Amino acid sequence: MKGNKGKILVVDDYANWRIFLEYVLRSEGHQVVSVSSSSEAEQKLLGESFDVVILDVRLVDEERYNVQGMALLQRAKSLSPSPGAIILTGYHDPAYEEHALRDYGADAYFQKVPNGEQPIVDALKRKVAELVTRSRSL
Repeated sequence: MKGNKGKILVVDDYANWRIFLEYVLRSEGHQVVSVSSSSEAEQKLLGESFDVVILDVRLVDEERYNVQGMALLQRAKSLSPSPGAIILTGYHDPAYEEHALRDYGADAYFQKVPNGEQPIVDALKRKVAELVTRSRSL
């Protein structure tokens, strides 16, 4: 892909958030693959390369209830060469945010907001573009 258009993996167990993120990211010209579970995400990461992984902190997985997104983030970093990582959560905790950024290598941490408020959407778009650019320069 040319410029700052990248390949993005979206991992969220809520269909509404996956659809919303797909729409936002595709409207920016990115190629988007979305999945609903950590096991699906791992399969995608094994077979494809992504510039950015966007994942939910809490993933309800039918096989392994309430899988932590941080565990998936660690797995993503070990499977794919340096993908950017953005964490989304509906359960904001400043201490957890610091932990995700400092200890797990997340590049950004956004709180899910009702109705996709524009400042969050704009910040997400900017961060994705930044991470795609970084990925393409490696």
